[in-house]
Amino acid sequence: MGMHSARYMSRRGRLFQLRVPIPKDLHHRFNRKELRWSLQTADRNIARRRTLRASLAFVELCDTIRIMSELSNSKIKTLVQELFDVLVSEHKLLSAIHPLDLDFEDDQQRAMAEDIMLSLTEQIQTRDY
Repeated sequence: MGMHSARYMSRRGRLFQLRVPIPKDLHHRFNRKELRWSLQTADRNIARRRTLRASLAFVELCDTIRIMSELSNSKIKTLVQELFDVLVSEHKLLSAIHPLDLDFEDDQQRAMAEDIMLSLTEQIQTRDY
């Protein structure tokens, strides 16, 4: 999805949302062709960063789902929901946010997403899902 993944970002009312097309070969695994999530922000820059990060993580998750053919559709739904909850979660911060605080939150979200991907990798290796 690369740098063009910001095109998957759209405004819904005051907030931005993410609309991610599911690859055709995985439509039957997700029981749908597209996923939508609120990005939980009205700030275009924050929304763009979350869209790019979520798009990349979703591509990696799709690769994982292709490998883990035994995963049930409900387990896939749970994994996707957990991943996007981490990627677009927004902690309640004070109105005056120092730029370093935003970097810290980005790093924290990135670390949580990496933990989820590491957990999935371990599940693949041990075939324990």
